[in-house]
Order: sequence, then structure tokens, then C-alpha cells
Amino acid sequence: MIEVGRIPDNDSEGHIVRREALQPLLRLEHLRVLDIQGCPVDLDDDLLRDMALAWPKLERLELGGERGSWVPNPRATLLGLIPLAQHCRHLQYVGLVFDTQCVGTAEECEQRPGGGVRNRLVEELGVGNSIIKDPVPIASFLSSLFPNLWYICRSWPHEDDAEEDDAEEDFEMSRRWTQCAQLAREFARVRKQERKWQKSARAIEDAPQ
Repeated sequence: MIEVGRIPDNDSEGHIVRREALQPLLRLEHLRVLDIQGCPVDLDDDLLRDMALAWPKLERLELGGERGSWVPNPRATLLGLIPLAQHCRHLQYVGLVFDTQCVGTAEECEQRPGGGVRNRLVEELGVGNSIIKDPVPIASFLSSLFPNLWYICRSWPHEDDAEEDDAEEDFEMSRRWTQCAQLAREFARVRKQERKWQKSARAIEDAPQ
């Protein structure tokens, strides 16, 4: 397990963790937990793929999903989750800040991402300060990749914990992630029911007449 503690907030902007700092860790093929909190992590999908291939025993990956990131434009996208789900079969939690715009519209998400790759162990996802515009296609994507996803942890403030400098758009972002988690659970339930119906239909078709 590798854990990096918090950096004081007034120092955090000068401590951006980049690929060159993480590259040596890719040699640790038995790594199970990587937890970096309190400082931004500059990731992209290529690095997430390399992590997935290097750490097949990975169980927990926390890279800014708890408190968010100060990197203005995150380069990692939700598509970067696909190799993690595919190659890290013990993965139980992922925490990252994403660019969610790659997912597309609800219609574009009808096909399952990653050729039907699924990880049933992930029940919680950390998204930090990831921006979300339309919860529907993101929920469709996540529920297909992580069918047992139950909770999405985010850094956006909730009305119950409001502070003076919190803006209405921040509350709205939190509400959208809450809706996304609810939709993801519902989509997964519907898909499970559909599979049962399809299995029953095939059994009837294959039964001797």
C-alpha cells in the first residue's frame, strides 16, 4: 500500500503530481492500494491504462476523488475507467477527477462501453470536483461498467452543509451527481431484469416441443 497524506491547502497548488512522479510505481506489480490525497494529480487515459496493466492486484485507487483537483482541466476521462475495470479484477474503489464530456448523449451510450467489460466489485466511485452536465448518459455508462455501483462521492457542497462562499451552481453539481448515482442503480436493475427475461426466453425456445 502506498499512501500520501494531505498537503496544506496553501501549498497544494505548487504540488501537482504528474506522470514522472508516478512512473516508478508502475514497476510495483503487486500494488494493491494507491492513495494520494490533498494535492492535485494530473492524469490522462494513457496513464490510467498503464496503471491498469501494471497493477493487476489493485483494490483501491484514490487520486483526488475525495477532495477534488486543482488542475483546471482534467485530462482523464470516464473512458479511462474501462482498462481499470478490465484488468484490475480485484478493484473495489476508484477516486479520480474526470472530464465527463467524452461519454456523449444518452443515445450514443446505448452500446455497452468496452465491449461489455464489467467489474461487479466496485460499489463506490469518487469523482471529486468533476463537472457533470447531463446525468443520464454518464449513469448509463457507469452502470454498464460497474453494475453494482451504489454511491458516488463528490466534493461539491450539499445544501445541508452550505457555507457563505458556496454558489448555487455548486449545489446543482452535487444534485446532478446524486441523480447520476440514483439513475445508475436503476439502469443496472433494469439490465439485470432484461438478462433474466432473455435467459427465460431462450430456455423456452430451446425446450423440446
